[in-house]
Amino acid sequence: MVISSESEGLSNVMLEAMAHGIPVISTPVSGAKDAIDHGKNGYISNDFTSESIQDHIIKFQNLSPEQKHLMGLAAHNTIKSEFAIDKTAEKYIRLL
Repeated sequence: MVISSESEGLSNVMLEAMAHGIPVISTPVSGAKDAIDHGKNGYISNDFTSESIQDHIIKFQNLSPEQKHLMGLAAHNTIKSEFAIDKTAEKYIRLL
């Protein structure tokens, strides 16, 4: 999945895709940096240009099927371990 937003918080569609094991390629918007571990569960482009996004799409396309699968598993595990409702509730409780 590619998110080409220039301004976005923590995108629900990004989290939903990752929860389903879909790696995300995103611009360096603030929320992406909280969820994407560059090269492990997706990619964050260097800047907001189409060329940078394209470079990361090509990088993903050049991965082997197994590497793509592992990246998808890592995306799913990130959501499960960091963004599941119980984890989010715990973070809010600690904050408050």
